Amino acid sequence: MNATWTNGDKTMIPRVLVVEDEPHIRELVCLHLGHEGYACEGIGDGKDALKRAEAERFDLLVLDLMIPGLDGVSLTRAVRNGRTNHDVPILVITARRDESDKVLGLESGADDYLTKPFGVRELVARARALLRRPRLSPEIAAPSLNPQPRVDVRGQTGPGAAPAPGWEGVPRLGVEAAIRPDPSTGSPAGPGYTPELGGPVLVHGIEIDPSRRRVRIDGRTVDLTDQEFRLLYLLATHAGIVFSREALLAKIWRGDTFVTVRSVDTLVKRLRRRIERDPSEPALLLTVWGVGYKLADI
Repeated sequence: MNATWTNGDKTMIPRVLVVEDEPHIRELVCLHLGHEGYACEGIGDGKDALKRAEAERFDLLVLDLMIPGLDGVSLTRAVRNGRTNHDVPILVITARRDESDKVLGLESGADDYLTKPFGVRELVARARALLRRPRLSPEIAAPSLNPQPRVDVRGQTGPGAAPAPGWEGVPRLGVEAAIRPDPSTGSPAGPGYTPELGGPVLVHGIEIDPSRRRVRIDGRTVDLTDQEFRLLYLLATHAGIVFSREALLAKIWRGDTFVTVRSVDTLVKRLRRRIERDPSEPALLLTVWGVGYKLADI
């Protein structure tokens, strides 16, 4: 059975999938994570690793970028687009020292990286930090067979519905006003809602569906990393509200000791490249100079 983590408190042994084609490194990683009480499974091929990631839920993936069968970047993207482990923390291990290689790994969906050769203490510390991050329960993380009603910022709801004709001239409501309690459950957006990631949201032409980890902009699907998705969802559900870098650091990274406020700036730049027509002249994700960032007012 898979481990369940909530705000850093473990109720069972965390399961780690280690994907590394060099046997001695794979064994070393598993040995030291095993000393921490984690249950490790080692695999040396990317295709085999993807099969395991699609078959069972893990609490952490540690993978090398240069692996046979399916390279680490492709594996990361496939896991992020899958059903079972789309929200699993991913730690990339790479022998490449170029910044572009590290950025490629992070933009493909990885949460953190280590450069070879690495110290065992740093490996363990980064694994601990990633495992402290809360994840959705398996029931919430898996796409629902009964989709929640999509919530439009003008107050319109309907299963998978776009804004209906006649709503174009109606003043828009704030997102929080549009997400009203479900009378049968008391939850703000139906039975799948959680305080961290609630129901689907539509704002500024951006459709965000947390249960499917899907983002569409003007009908076009946009692939986002876990951090990019969390940042976009946070700002979209508080459109017009300014968040300081420190606040975003606490909400998106949640206790990771290996990041600084400059990491927020980097994440914002990455997200702008995904959602803005012209990232150099952003119209959606705005900088409030001297304060922080916000999504454009409704």
